[in-house]
Amino acid sequence: MAESDVMKEIEGLTFSAQLNLAAGKKAFSRNLRKHTLFGPLVEIARTPEGRRDIADRVAKMAAQAVDGQYEHPAGVAFSAYLTALAETAEPEMIARAARAVSAVANSSWAVSIANELLAAGNC
Repeated sequence: MAESDVMKEIEGLTFSAQLNLAAGKKAFSRNLRKHTLFGPLVEIARTPEGRRDIADRVAKMAAQAVDGQYEHPAGVAFSAYLTALAETAEPEMIARAARAVSAVANSSWAVSIANELLAAGNC
């Protein structure tokens, strides 16, 4: 699957709906890692260009204005991107992406992951 196709699916409503069925953080993380799109995303993140594309996409989506009354439409995508970067990227890149996501409103899964990455001090 092409990088653009994987990212489009990760940012889609179906992926978000499937993962938002989780009944807690552990279930969410387990379901994310088992999802058929996560493996291809990690493969993308194993290349320097792929990591850069993911980090740039996170920064771009985090900077977009959204309606604060609702869940951030990229919340689950942020979670997938941060998790993939955490497994493959350099500490500075992980920190940059995590800082961008930590400031996003109404994205509890992703903000939790971002804050854990920042608190771990590995980035």
